[in-house]
Amino acid sequence: MTISKTDYIGVVPIIVIRNFFKKVRNKNEIFAFDEFRASLHLERADAADCISGLIANGFIEESDERYKLTLKGNALSIARCTRRINKEKADKIFSDLIQRVHEINNDDTYLHKVSKLFLFGCYSDPSKEDFGDIDIAFKLRRKIGNPDEFMEANDKLVKAAQKNGKRFYSHLDKQFYSENLVLLKLKNRNRYISLHPLEDGIFDFVDALLVYSEE
Repeated sequence: MTISKTDYIGVVPIIVIRNFFKKVRNKNEIFAFDEFRASLHLERADAADCISGLIANGFIEESDERYKLTLKGNALSIARCTRRINKEKADKIFSDLIQRVHEINNDDTYLHKVSKLFLFGCYSDPSKEDFGDIDIAFKLRRKIGNPDEFMEANDKLVKAAQKNGKRFYSHLDKQFYSENLVLLKLKNRNRYISLHPLEDGIFDFVDALLVYSEE
């Protein structure tokens, strides 16, 4: 998710809300109305209007007379502020990504295939002409079906990377290295591409469009 300096919920800049949500994430993702109002230095009516907007937009939900961040609210808490791009540039970014999908799926040095891609958010809306980012949900599938053979191949990638100076800080870093290589290739250091695994529950909150299927 990306946000713009010109985005507001009620009278509150969404960047200010993002910064408040960052703090809330460290406190069980729950906050009270008075905490919200005081932290943002709002009049009660303005705070109430902003809270209503956050609920209507799916960023928070009521929880025992308090409020809890939703999945979308958690995404907002780590959202980046970037300059919006036009449709021509967004289409080029997406087209290049699909080309990288084909490269990954046809290159045996990658141990996963990209089996499905879904679009959601503003870029999936044909009526939109400018975009903050391109939200993509993905599903990967191992190219090697046998678990032991797959882990052996992953270990070879890890050892080769270590010889080239890469450091791994945990067993999980090593275990998911081959998957992360695919994600790095997909994103290609492009700040406008936002990747989401299908398993993270994003479809509980948004509609999505299937744009690629290898299965």
